[in-house]
Amino acid sequence: MTVDESQGLKESIPAIWDMTSPRLAIVRLHGRNHEMWMAKDLAASSERFNYDYTDDELSELSEPIRRV
Repeated sequence: MTVDESQGLKESIPAIWDMTSPRLAIVRLHGRNHEMWMAKDLAASSERFNYDYTDDELSELSEPIRRV
């Protein structure tokens, strides 16, 4: 499983594009909303993921997704 999320924060986890099974790949797109990622007192943690990827960002992700 690979997760795309906000980078450059102390809690950030880098995306690792390795396969553990050739039969299944899971890619989670959490968004890159830096302001919400570290927000406190959210009604739900899902508010962190309120993000629309740009066409350029999706294009950037398309090749690693195809590889896995």
